[in-house]
Amino acid sequence: MANLATPRTWVVGETVSATMLNAEIRDQFNILIGRELKTGTLSISFTSLDQYTASAVTFSGAPFSVAPVVLVTIPSTAGSTSRWNARGTSVSTTQFTPFFQSGTSGATATWASIACGWVALVA
Repeated sequence: MANLATPRTWVVGETVSATMLNAEIRDQFNILIGRELKTGTLSISFTSLDQYTASAVTFSGAPFSVAPVVLVTIPSTAGSTSRWNARGTSVSTTQFTPFFQSGTSGATATWASIACGWVALVA
């Protein structure tokens, strides 16, 4: 199990953000219960491709204790997303790279702002 991070020293009048609270509360709580979990979404656009590597996604908050399992989802299976697969590649404790590939070699598609999700988990 990962070690807890040193608690933040809060300053009077400081503006607290969601990122700060997630790092201080959610991420530390996940370590205490023995599970590390982070989730997110990304918007994917490309033109006439049968595979696409998106920009790396950096995990918010504290790094994972070990490289997590990353699942990438394509919520829609209609139209241009039909028969496509998604996965996380180059996974580390701080980031991963989303990869999308047509289920039919050479079958190209064009995606315009397709919302996809991801889950990263260390059990």
